[in-house]
Amino acid sequence: LMVRPIEVDIAGYGGVILVGLLLLATGQHYRQWRGEEKIAVATTGAALFTLFTIVGSIFNYMLLPVPAARVDATLAAIDSALGVHWPSIVNAVFERPLLNQILAIVYVSSLPQLLVVVLVLGFSSHHGQLHKFLLAGLFGALLVMGIWWVFPSSGASLVYGEGELAKSGANLIVNHKYIVELNRIIAEGVTSISPKTALGLIGFPSFHMVMACMSVFYMLQYRLLFVIFAGTNSLMLPAIVVHGNHHLTDVLAGAATFAVAAFIAHHVVERLQARPDAASDASPQEAVVPEVAQQPVPSAG
Repeated sequence: LMVRPIEVDIAGYGGVILVGLLLLATGQHYRQWRGEEKIAVATTGAALFTLFTIVGSIFNYMLLPVPAARVDATLAAIDSALGVHWPSIVNAVFERPLLNQILAIVYVSSLPQLLVVVLVLGFSSHHGQLHKFLLAGLFGALLVMGIWWVFPSSGASLVYGEGELAKSGANLIVNHKYIVELNRIIAEGVTSISPKTALGLIGFPSFHMVMACMSVFYMLQYRLLFVIFAGTNSLMLPAIVVHGNHHLTDVLAGAATFAVAAFIAHHVVERLQARPDAASDASPQEAVVPEVAQQPVPSAG
């Protein structure tokens, strides 16, 4: 913010930032004065998730305008080689109103799903998994922003034009009008940003796909929740392609990006937990039992 001439709606973002800070304060209150570690971890995790989402969104806008040429034509060519024709998929969904509505609901469920994962892992004793989950989201966001800045894309509909999508395009969450505005600010940049007007900028790789993979992967140990999340996110792929105005290539790249982010997060947390002082940092449920306590107690005789 200090080096870019972009004005930020501090008041607009302030409300969400305040929510994050209140969650953080609540978590520390329960840790320091109430001794409720599970509540502390859950609320602190939710706070970090909220605050990083806001800061990441603002940072993404700091990358505008993007100097590189759009790669949408290349992505569409890859899709075509895979037998995928984006307008045909969109129009097929448009002809099935119920399916279209279901996919729209699934598409907007990504952030609520992540918050549920934070709370489930926080209130459980799997705090190491929560740390990996949060770091995977952080690394995944930074990776997709970096890749997108080098290989920017604006959306599938710009490749095929508005004529072929005159009917169906109006029923998409990320419709052709949205993409035209997105393409403009990618090329020209912005002078101000506000949560009221902020757009999701990233096309390739799809961060929506990163979030979907996070929700499913980190619920593996909870059978019922895993089935629910896996079933819901099985519809996320077509939802991203249709309502996110994404190339299929965006989605595949998003899954690969998650795999890299999760790999890095796993090794970072494992290394931190292997530190000699890790036992003192662990929660009561995860604390290592002192070796002396494991020795047999001598009998009175």
